[in-house]
Amino acid sequence: MSRRIALLAKWPLLALLFAALCWGSWYVYDKGFGKRWRWTLAKEFERYGLVITARRLTLDPFHGLIAREVQVFDTESRQTLLAEISDISLDINYANLLQHEAALNAVDLRGARISIPLDPEDPHGKRVAVNSLHARIYFLPGRIEVRQVSGDLYGIQLTASGTLVNPAQLRFTSHFEDESAGADKDSAEKLVSKFIDEVRGMRFPGEPPKLDLTFQVDLANPASLRIQGGRLSARLILRQEYLLSDFNAEFSLENRRLELPKIQVRDGQGELFATASWDLATGAKRFRVRSSLDLAKLLAGEPRCLWAKDWTFDSPPQLELSGFTKVNHQSQFVGKLAFDRFSFRSVQFQSMKAEFSRAGDWWMISNAEVTHPTGTLTGDILHIPGDFRLRFHSALNPTALMPLFPARVQRALADWEFQTPPVVQGNFSGPAPEFKDIQGSGQIWLGRTKLRGAFMNSASATFQIRDQAVDYRDVRIARDEGSGTGAFSYDFGKGEVRIHHAETNFYPAALAAWTNPSLQRAVQLFRFSQPPRIRADGVIQFRDGGTQNLGMQIEIPNSFSYEFAGLDVPFDSAAAQVSVKEDRVEMTRFDGRIGEGTWTMQYTAKLPITKNLYEAQVQLSNVKVPVLAKRIGHLRGYDGLLSGEVKVKHRGINRVPPTVTGSVRVAQARFSASPLFMPLSERLVSLGLHEPAELTMDFRLQQAVAEIDALRITSQSHTLSLSGTLDLLDSALNLAGDVDENALRLRASGTLQNPVWQISSNGPK
Repeated sequence: MSRRIALLAKWPLLALLFAALCWGSWYVYDKGFGKRWRWTLAKEFERYGLVITARRLTLDPFHGLIAREVQVFDTESRQTLLAEISDISLDINYANLLQHEAALNAVDLRGARISIPLDPEDPHGKRVAVNSLHARIYFLPGRIEVRQVSGDLYGIQLTASGTLVNPAQLRFTSHFEDESAGADKDSAEKLVSKFIDEVRGMRFPGEPPKLDLTFQVDLANPASLRIQGGRLSARLILRQEYLLSDFNAEFSLENRRLELPKIQVRDGQGELFATASWDLATGAKRFRVRSSLDLAKLLAGEPRCLWAKDWTFDSPPQLELSGFTKVNHQSQFVGKLAFDRFSFRSVQFQSMKAEFSRAGDWWMISNAEVTHPTGTLTGDILHIPGDFRLRFHSALNPTALMPLFPARVQRALADWEFQTPPVVQGNFSGPAPEFKDIQGSGQIWLGRTKLRGAFMNSASATFQIRDQAVDYRDVRIARDEGSGTGAFSYDFGKGEVRIHHAETNFYPAALAAWTNPSLQRAVQLFRFSQPPRIRADGVIQFRDGGTQNLGMQIEIPNSFSYEFAGLDVPFDSAAAQVSVKEDRVEMTRFDGRIGEGTWTMQYTAKLPITKNLYEAQVQLSNVKVPVLAKRIGHLRGYDGLLSGEVKVKHRGINRVPPTVTGSVRVAQARFSASPLFMPLSERLVSLGLHEPAELTMDFRLQQAVAEIDALRITSQSHTLSLSGTLDLLDSALNLAGDVDENALRLRASGTLQNPVWQISSNGPK
């Protein structure tokens, strides 16, 4: 009976034990072991110099003991976090564990995630993260063997193995043993950070890149780190829509010296080969690069290479560069470049080549040559602290390079049109590459060129630069009608142009366009058969509308005409003195010859001429009337010698003609053939008014109406007196007067060409 009862009790007991076992397994798998077990595990890692904490310690039925959410610190104070690992599978010798002996044989990482801060002293800083990490790590006396490492480093397939010696002596320190290395520690961290940023900004079409390496390090001396067989390769890399292919880099690290014996990559047009080395002890870096990659696309988006967006290469640019840098950022390099068919700021060039070098603050560009469809620029530049030198020869067309210049220069070049490119040669030097410090000399040649609408066939000059001013000497300008010589200077500090002893025989319209376009309307009043001779000296302000004082002496040896008060006056020759002030132009002297007579004039006009605010005073002496009658229709039929004074004044009111006043006299006057007096000629002769006589007239002209205050013809003791108005628009007459004080009364109406005279002997006027 008792045996039967025992058999019946056996099955509930087994079920209870199985349930307890299942619950215990679930508990240790899901909840984990308690604090004591985690403390025991931490003590095991301390045997190898690693201070860890594990949030949970669980038992996996397939992989054994698992430590989850592990943190690795450098010391027991746990102030510096070295790494974070999602989970670790532990290979424990439990017999040794119970005997309190070294029990940790190895750990396995299976699909783990590890995060390592770049700067352990800054736990919130940037980290290096590896996902899907697999590794087998053996803990042996005095060393740790890392085998079969593989993982995902931001899309790169990582494969590695290595040995850590003396792990128990690991202590993280924030500085290397010497100051230079300490300074370079920051550079190393920046390099790793830059590498991570670059990789995270890339895409890898097709198979992922591969990173392979083997390492050894004595943790008692972290500077002993050795990396061998390092290789990073990628079939395709897409960087900001720029496709690179066949990337391959080999690297190694030994005795604190990083060597990159091979870096190679291609794009759609060219390829890059490079070698480099980095001495971590001194911070010195050496490099050699030969590239035909598309540099503009390669460097697009780089904050320190904003210039790259301005370049477009139609064919592979060739670049060679070699040199070194030091930890204090002093650098020395030499190189050369050769570009074919490229654009810079939308300006298309055919080629560019140059050799260049730099050593600290010393730099040089030599044998530079830039070719544009309009011409070629060559030159050399040398800069040593306190000594800057520049030599260049240019045959480029500046207007074709407009987008390359600042706005101020573009505004100045907008007035120019070069039908043939100018040629400029110069040699300059100074203590610094600043215009205010530069001095030197050169030459300039211009072909057919238009400045503000006025052509020159050619021009040449020598020039000197000093004290922010450019002095042009031996200036020679040729036009169809003549040539000009002289000198002038641009003073950029004062903002003025100073003209020295300029002499030309150009038409004044061209000179006005070049010097002061506001004068063009004034010179349009002159119509020359041959260009005058002009001499000029003075100052023109080209900035801020400042003062100007330009003096000109003008000689006109050939015939010309001048539009005066609406009349076209012919001259045989003339000489004038003109000055251009800030707000006005003055003709202080004008001596003109009309036949054997003279026409002298003074003239003042406010600038700009478009204001129509001017005054003129004319003195006439013995001018033959028939000469004027050739151009002035109202004088046809008259003869004699004209003298007198005429004044013209315009108040600047638009569409209102100037006011003209005058008092003139015609000696030896003949008038019987004129349309006005022809109907009276016989009657006047019968009254004793014989020719030649003397004719005088006082008049005022305002708004196309001539008010004749007194018109007198005197012959011997007889006088004809008239007064009234003459409408110049339709030639309408309204004149009245007498002969010999009421002996005969006259009245004229009709037009100047067809007058109607009324004659009476007595009675009221």
